Amino acid sequence: MRVGISLTSAHRGQDPRAGARWMIERAGAARRASLDSLFVGDHHATPGPYYQNVVFGTVAEVVERFRGLAAMGYTDVIVRHLTDEQPRVLGSLGRLAEVRQALMEV
Repeated sequence: MRVGISLTSAHRGQDPRAGARWMIERAGAARRASLDSLFVGDHHATPGPYYQNVVFGTVAEVVERFRGLAAMGYTDVIVRHLTDEQPRVLGSLGRLAEVRQALMEV
């Protein structure tokens, strides 16, 4: 059985820096607990600070973010598409293939 955690990305009523620190601390605690997966919740309508977890940017930027996760001990990344527009999803999958290839190159 694989066990993981989903962290909230909405920290209502808190200093935004504290919310960001809590997310980093919780991710570190998940790593130390040797959990199999880590997800960050996605909130689109929140009354307080919200920490965007959308992966976007150039292939090099995404590779850098994924390598940061790898440095924390995570080996699996699941990307969720925020659109159902077929051309955009297919384009994204093509870029993810480029990201994967770049990650395999050392």
